[in-house]
Amino acid sequence: MALAGLGLYALAPLALATGAPTLVVVATYFVVGVGIELFNVPRFTATQREVPPERLSRLSSLDFLVSYGLAPLGLALITPAIDSFGLRPVLFGAAVVCVAEPLAAACIPSSRRFSR
Repeated sequence: MALAGLGLYALAPLALATGAPTLVVVATYFVVGVGIELFNVPRFTATQREVPPERLSRLSSLDFLVSYGLAPLGLALITPAIDSFGLRPVLFGAAVVCVAEPLAAACIPSSRRFSR
């Protein structure tokens, strides 16, 4: 369920790529926000439960470094990507990645169950 919620993020670039009306884009981002929370709540809860307390700070630091720290790199690369491929292909590519990554994570058996 959590990974499916994460996959809903693909709707955001799709709404932008298809030129949907502003109200539809806003509604799409609302749905995407709900999907992200369906992912984040179990993720953070499982992290607190599954990771030994003496390793939690290190894991959280690495998690946030990768999750949020690489965002500027993505923002720096998006303009050249749009210049090279065009806006719509980049948005459609982003939508594919937003679906492919949760699907790939779901293929890892340990991502579907926790030890405690």
